[in-house]
Amino acid sequence: MFYELFSDGTIARLPENTAIPEGLPSEVVPKVLLFAPFNRILVGHTSFSGYDRWLWGKLHSSEWKEIQLYEASPLVLSAPWQAVRLEQKVVSFLRNTLLGQVVPPGNHTAALNMLRETQRHTPGFVIFEALEDGESLWEYILGDPDLRAGYWGFRLASLWGGEPMAERIRLWLRTARTLYDAFLARPRMWGFLSQPFDPLSLNQIEALGFRRDQMEVLRNVEENPLALASSSGYLVQYVFEPQHYPEVPMESLPTSMLLYLSRKVWNQAREERRLSLREIVLSAWGFLDALDAEARFASYMGEMSVPCEAHLP
Repeated sequence: MFYELFSDGTIARLPENTAIPEGLPSEVVPKVLLFAPFNRILVGHTSFSGYDRWLWGKLHSSEWKEIQLYEASPLVLSAPWQAVRLEQKVVSFLRNTLLGQVVPPGNHTAALNMLRETQRHTPGFVIFEALEDGESLWEYILGDPDLRAGYWGFRLASLWGGEPMAERIRLWLRTARTLYDAFLARPRMWGFLSQPFDPLSLNQIEALGFRRDQMEVLRNVEENPLALASSSGYLVQYVFEPQHYPEVPMESLPTSMLLYLSRKVWNQAREERRLSLREIVLSAWGFLDALDAEARFASYMGEMSVPCEAHLP
């Protein structure tokens, strides 16, 4: 898809019969082109594994620079005499236009198998086994917000989240699937790379009814995990123990996580489901992992397409 950038920052789509210009890098198969002032052009293409890649440069020259487009972030590109600025709406539009043409990265079969295993010993497992047709099974997954988020969570875990992320999502789907909700019962979580807690997070936690002296307790006790109560809900601290994550470099692990749950969700987790504090923290984290993964993959191919594997050309 080809577009032209105007001096006021807006873009317009060019006719379908617009030819791919000569002078692009030889190895690039463009999926999005943006013609810009000063004879410059932004080229969007994909890597072998399905990630978006972008080049900025001039036709018939060696002046090509690889850049990165970030969702909802403006971009300033170098050019003679005056920089070229792309507003955040334009950046998001271009990126979504490219991703909408490609298969998402990750392992579809692995994600589907992990999701299927979480449904074993549930009524949903019968449906998984009965729906042999890929499109019918995908339609069933799309119709269930938890299964849909779980699928994308497992797919992201197959890319770079690894087994710890997959295990958190399994725990959520197996023990706490209906406990959390993306809107009314969404858990809140903070991660900390060092102590003391940062001021912004402290202010957010204090707004939930917790006092500074209670936060000091979290820093000075050895019990792990540890829960504190306020009038609105519960705050659970989980301190990471590196021996449980041997595949993750220690410098990449946060020192601790804080999880906030309303009293209603806390009572359901502790009294009705008998979950341990560690299970509560990790299942809530898995739920948030899955929601984040679903948002990351939202632009790929449109959600109605069966998201199979990204193939090498």
